[in-house]
Amino acid sequence: MESFAHINDVTIERIEEMSPTDDGYKQYFILYMVDPKRESLLTSYTQIRTQVHEAIRTGKARLLTA
Repeated sequence: MESFAHINDVTIERIEEMSPTDDGYKQYFILYMVDPKRESLLTSYTQIRTQVHEAIRTGKARLLTA
């Protein structure tokens, strides 16, 4: 399950991915932002998404709490 939102130059993607501890699916958010010192993203959304999914599956992604 994925969904997108756009706020100015920021794209927010919500994904649900199986957590590495096998305690079910968890909700994750990916924020795509343009570096203010550059004019565009250095890598594509697909490359970033692939890296995030891999980090979640291997347990390298960290959850932020508010």
